[in-house]
Amino acid sequence: MKCIICGENEATIPDRNEGPWGKRKKVCKECHTNRLRNDFIGILEIERKRRQTAAEQEGCPHKNIQTAWSYIPGECVKQPDYEQCVDCGEIF
Repeated sequence: MKCIICGENEATIPDRNEGPWGKRKKVCKECHTNRLRNDFIGILEIERKRRQTAAEQEGCPHKNIQTAWSYIPGECVKQPDYEQCVDCGEIF
């Protein structure tokens, strides 16, 4: 069966619009990869705009702070690495 998007390559992956139990392979690997890449780029663009507007509105009050942790070299213990505002993305 040929891919339903490009119509050239052999379909090897079930179509995502068919539901989680779809077993018929309708999309080729290249088209599936392009779909996922475009979805991810769209999500990143929306998130960038959200953070930009949050930072522009009277300055960000930095209420949602997230601490990033990293391992101490040579140890199995984590230490606080930096803090980042979830809303505007500013690193402290």
